[in-house]
Amino acid sequence: TFALVTHSEGGITDKDVQMARDIDGILG
Repeated sequence: TFALVTHSEGGITDKDVQMARDIDGILG
């Protein structure tokens, strides 16, 4: 699982969560 943090947002955004889900899906 990728832990993506957007520092400008001060934490994990919905976009980061969606991106992580997409990456997890690609990697299986």
